[in-house]
Amino acid sequence: MSRVVVFGLGPMRWEQSTRLFALPLRTWHFAATLARDRHEVLLFSMRTAAFEGWPPEKVTKVERDGVTIYSLSEHLLHERPDWVQARIAEFGPDCIVGVNKDPAAVAVNFAGELPFWADINGDPMAEAQAKAEAVGTDIWTGEFHRRFTTALMRGDVFSTCSTPQRHALIGQLSMTGRLTGPNAGYEMVHAVPNSIDDEELRLLSTLDRPPRRPSDPFVLLWSGGYNTWCDPDLLYEAVDRAMTEAPQLRFVSTGGAIGGHYTEGYDRFRERVARSGHKERYHFAGWVQTAELPAYYGDAHAAVLTDRFGYEGLLGARTRMLDWLAAGLPIVTTRLSEISVDLESVGAALCSECENIDAMTQNILRLVRQPALAVEMGARGRRHASERLRAARQLDALREWAAAPRRAPDGERRVEMPRHDDASNEVKSLARMLAARTKEVGVRGSLGDVGRFAARRAKHRVQRVLDKAGLPGGVEVIELTTPQAAPAEAPRLGALQWRERLSRLDDVPAVAVVLLVDAHDNPDVLDWTVEQVARQYYDAWDLVIGVQSSTPALHARLDAIQARLADRAPMEVVDCATNNPFEHHAVNRADFVALLGVGDLLRPDALAEMVTHARDRGADVVYADEQDVDETNAPRPVDRKPDWSPELLLSRPFLGGCAIYRRAGVDIAHERARAWPAAPLSYHLALSATEGATTSHLDRVLCQRYRPLRGGSAGRIEAERRVGELCALALNDAIWRRRLDATVEPGRTAGTFRVRHRLPPATDVTLVIPAVGPAERLARCLRAIEARTEHDAVELVVAVDPDAPPLPRGDWLVARLPRRMSIGAQIDAVLRERKSTFVAWVLPEAEVVRAGWLDELVRQAGRDGAGAAAPKLLEPSGRLAWPRRTAREHVHEVSQLPFQCALMSRERYLEAGGLGAGVDLKAAVDALADRLDEAGYTLLYTPYASLYLHPDPQVTPARESRQRSA
Repeated sequence: MSRVVVFGLGPMRWEQSTRLFALPLRTWHFAATLARDRHEVLLFSMRTAAFEGWPPEKVTKVERDGVTIYSLSEHLLHERPDWVQARIAEFGPDCIVGVNKDPAAVAVNFAGELPFWADINGDPMAEAQAKAEAVGTDIWTGEFHRRFTTALMRGDVFSTCSTPQRHALIGQLSMTGRLTGPNAGYEMVHAVPNSIDDEELRLLSTLDRPPRRPSDPFVLLWSGGYNTWCDPDLLYEAVDRAMTEAPQLRFVSTGGAIGGHYTEGYDRFRERVARSGHKERYHFAGWVQTAELPAYYGDAHAAVLTDRFGYEGLLGARTRMLDWLAAGLPIVTTRLSEISVDLESVGAALCSECENIDAMTQNILRLVRQPALAVEMGARGRRHASERLRAARQLDALREWAAAPRRAPDGERRVEMPRHDDASNEVKSLARMLAARTKEVGVRGSLGDVGRFAARRAKHRVQRVLDKAGLPGGVEVIELTTPQAAPAEAPRLGALQWRERLSRLDDVPAVAVVLLVDAHDNPDVLDWTVEQVARQYYDAWDLVIGVQSSTPALHARLDAIQARLADRAPMEVVDCATNNPFEHHAVNRADFVALLGVGDLLRPDALAEMVTHARDRGADVVYADEQDVDETNAPRPVDRKPDWSPELLLSRPFLGGCAIYRRAGVDIAHERARAWPAAPLSYHLALSATEGATTSHLDRVLCQRYRPLRGGSAGRIEAERRVGELCALALNDAIWRRRLDATVEPGRTAGTFRVRHRLPPATDVTLVIPAVGPAERLARCLRAIEARTEHDAVELVVAVDPDAPPLPRGDWLVARLPRRMSIGAQIDAVLRERKSTFVAWVLPEAEVVRAGWLDELVRQAGRDGAGAAAPKLLEPSGRLAWPRRTAREHVHEVSQLPFQCALMSRERYLEAGGLGAGVDLKAAVDALADRLDEAGYTLLYTPYASLYLHPDPQVTPARESRQRSA
């Protein structure tokens, strides 16, 4: 197997991002396919500030599917090549792969003598021509040519996205002198069409659309950027004319302008729609989270794409079609790219010539009026994607080369990449940047960019000197601490489906979202948090921002957010020093309230899911699952919240920020709203609002929590300590309100608590141990109980058969039974005779672990409303044997009891009918627990009483029971 360094573009599909596009998809297909072939893969993922806002200094490291990914800006690849080269040297590669033209050009700097695969995904010069036509200037053509020829001169083998481009690239190689004698007979160029991998097929092939009739609403989808090749005029004319003839037609667009590259086409399309008589039937979602896309595909009935005629389209590809195929969407498109012709031939697309408005209009109407045709075309496309377009198949040539990488026969006809500090190149680069940025942000903004650019270059030169001297101050890498980046869950319904469903409600509940902000909060994360609220599919909400402490910079940021979101986000800013945000009129008139902190990132369907769940279940409080995300943009594995448990809430604040509370239960004093951070205030709200309320867990991830990896540990520890103190104060308040005779102590892990209840007035216990199984097992059990039981009033009774041999002497009573009985009958017979306040049993296979166990069981079983208490049961290895749930370190309710040990009041035991004379002890205990539950009593588990289990492999409890009853 080989070690392969891949240079490509990000973000990947599995990242937390709104910028899914073709080039990162191809990058990941190359890297992941090589890793699945058991090659070691190191991926440098280039990121851009203009398109996705990636900071120029940011570097992250993530492991996924056998690929190590460094994500970093292109600036660092140019300005700190020494740092990149050091990572490559540590890895020790056998070859280099550059995926897409720009990463391939950058990879030349690091290829050295290694075999180099240069992927040219789309013809660069045809793309330059398309851009020049679209923006009205050839200013970028020289830059495209410079980057392209750099890879063209150095590559040992090349790939293209289509067969026509393969032919073009062979001609381009001939013009650079690469078709030499030594290369004769060597296949230097492979057509590698864009593909779809198995993970994407699994994700998208499960989408299932309900059947539609010709008169039902029909959603036509555009997804992705409005690139230079797009014909926005054809798109508008065809869709708008079709809307005139088909009132059921709706148009939905995700994606939009491509910042830093081309924005004019999208802007022109929006302007034309704004003047349309059908403008209410156009929906522009913008650049949505990648995890949302499946829901939009599920909402749609067909997808559309319009090409302007040009060599870029003739030679290139349209990767977004692969998603549409996997999602079962029929496609309406212009007939230009190779993939459009292929899909027309297999019956998955309806094609028309470029600029032919009438033909495209009729193709749209054909699908609207013929639902069966749309379904059949979608099925054909899905089959075609699954059978012919999988990444493992499309990348056969790369896989074969990577197994034994080699240089081209002509050796190295190498052209060095021009030095980036060369004066002429520097001047040209700055001139291009100035021209583009001045158009976007004006002269002052563009000069500011140039100043930051020069400062960063100077800083990196200093860092290179420091690195050579072995001094600190180099590149900081933010590394994901979990070994595998987990995919984000997709919404189950898209925006249109949610809004249609909600529109059918007679009374749509209003939601007030209260966001608490502090001067120390990260302003970019504040932006992100508000943006996620503004993206909600649920429209009946208001946002109240409570400012707990502020600075002029924070006020300016809030003003900017308010101005930016004025047309789509009803937002009010409240100064918590003088006003309580929870008494704002938007909160008082709401039906439900949500409380967020900066970094609580609601998924767009969060409010819709929680409100409908509350209506369906008649719930007053609904909470949903959350998932952490950090600077790497890779979501961490989901930590599922437990189902609702009032007892567990007294041990840890598990409801979190992703919750809604009925307004009547929200009562937060101004003093706390002014001073408490969101986390402890959420715990206070959960404790108070759930008292006497119906609370329900919605088992879906509806929120991501931004938890940065960077930052001083001292500050984080102090913040956590402060949050812990306030949560303990909130818990003490709850105990006082509930009139519990208990104290609060720190729990076994940070951020958790133990509520220690006082012992009831009468604590006398009868504890029965049936003498079954090997004698040494019984002796071990008795010794452990004697040694570790400090309870003052315990009566230890050993139940034995009438013909059993005498037991050794000890501090216990022997109850010799009148006849042989099952284990359950033995225990039941003894307990019914005793007169103690509490009764319990322990099987001989159990060994008490630590002192205080019986006191703890009595504390729990003696509480008001308690039916029984049971301990933690462990295997000798330390593995949890009971209960089988994650909250092993906290007191909580359970639905059953372990048959090995339980304690309850004698009154409860007799009321529930006891264990009876049944053969199977486990069945008898389950039935007893069911009767206690039906009578309205709570069964409690406590981890503060724990026992080891030493099962005898020869004899099971059920088998012993059957033997005893014989």
